[in-house]
Amino acid sequence: MRSWGVLRLVTIGLSVVLPETVEGNLVVEDFTHNKTYSFEHEAAVFGPITPPSGVRGLLQVAEPLEACSPLTNDIPQVLNWIALIKRSPRGSECDFVEKVHHAQNAGA
Repeated sequence: MRSWGVLRLVTIGLSVVLPETVEGNLVVEDFTHNKTYSFEHEAAVFGPITPPSGVRGLLQVAEPLEACSPLTNDIPQVLNWIALIKRSPRGSECDFVEKVHHAQNAGA
């Protein structure tokens, strides 16, 4: 299992595009290496709404990486964790919804 230490994910710079979607920046803070990474993202139009304060959790690389099958990450259930999942190539039979279901079923 790979861990990136203690990380905090925060959604900042929110702007409403449509009533169902929100765009913003994803910020990953790596306290172990004192680094911050920012990524553009678009929130899913299903599932729980991300609170204005963002989401905090232990960031773990998904096993398997593309999450096209059930995840095998061994994470204690007491931890709030976030699965880092690789995007599948265009034309792949594994879609985003399938990846999300595997992550949710694993407790991410």
